[in-house]
Amino acid sequence: MIKAKPGTYALVFASSTAASIRVGKFGSLRLQPGFYVYVGSAHGPSGLRARLAHHLNPSIRPPLAC
Repeated sequence: MIKAKPGTYALVFASSTAASIRVGKFGSLRLQPGFYVYVGSAHGPSGLRARLAHHLNPSIRPPLAC
């Protein structure tokens, strides 16, 4: 169980093939095979527990209008 306290975290992703993915305000990014690291902070009221839960649940958001 992850505690609900503030902190900084790193998520490590591996891509075995080239792919285009949509990343929030960055839009579409082209990934090559390899490892990627995302570093985030969790200083809100539920801290690390809430931020990691957010990353573990798939996002269902409408595409942004340009």
